[in-house]
Amino acid sequence: LEVFPTADLVLGRSESLLKKLRDLGCPDEKLRLHRTAIPVEEISFTQRSAPTDGAWRFFQACRLIDKKGIPTTLRAFKFVVEKYPKATLTIAGDGPMDAELRSLAGELGLSDKVTFRGFLPFKEWSAEAAETHFFLHPSQTSTDGNVEGVPNAMLEAMASGMPVGATLHSGIPEAVDDGVSGILVSERDHEALAHRLFEVIENPDKYHQMSAHAREAVVERFDHARQIEALERYYDEAIVRRDQRSRS
Repeated sequence: LEVFPTADLVLGRSESLLKKLRDLGCPDEKLRLHRTAIPVEEISFTQRSAPTDGAWRFFQACRLIDKKGIPTTLRAFKFVVEKYPKATLTIAGDGPMDAELRSLAGELGLSDKVTFRGFLPFKEWSAEAAETHFFLHPSQTSTDGNVEGVPNAMLEAMASGMPVGATLHSGIPEAVDDGVSGILVSERDHEALAHRLFEVIENPDKYHQMSAHAREAVVERFDHARQIEALERYYDEAIVRRDQRSRS
């Protein structure tokens, strides 16, 4: 590609995206990892504990589009409700799949268990998050080849203390440590997602630990102060490289 020879540095939000840039022909010496910056200090942490009455609350917030994997969420949640009838799921966001997803929820017999909230301002999102046990985000490669980077909504949920149920998709495994801060399964595998959720639900101590680890992972890898420092270093490096190139 023409941009690679003229660029001094090329930044990617995840190792998976850097690999794609490498495969497209970008020289490795120009590539730098610059992760999504999350203002962790603005997100209140709530240490989660397992509900004693089985009323598990699940949450997904995203654009209602193919790559977000919401049908997988609904089908996995169907398994959960069969075992934990008091469980509920909230889906926040809008998009072209809205009617299709509502229809699927009805077909699965989940109309009274799933709430579609539409787009939520951050204050309402935070209130919902504070009372929720799991954030679900089973991303998938869409039919047109579209993929995620690392979803911001997932990172914000983790910063609030929510363990994640997600997939081995794009940059997600760079944020979620399987079995530590959340669970990861193959794309479109709703049965595996449900069974892995049961493993955590049935181990309250494990769930409690995952809540703390979810926050720690975001602080360590995605805190905006650290990412700002990294970006400033990259600007300094790019200036030096440009000056050297101008003199050569």
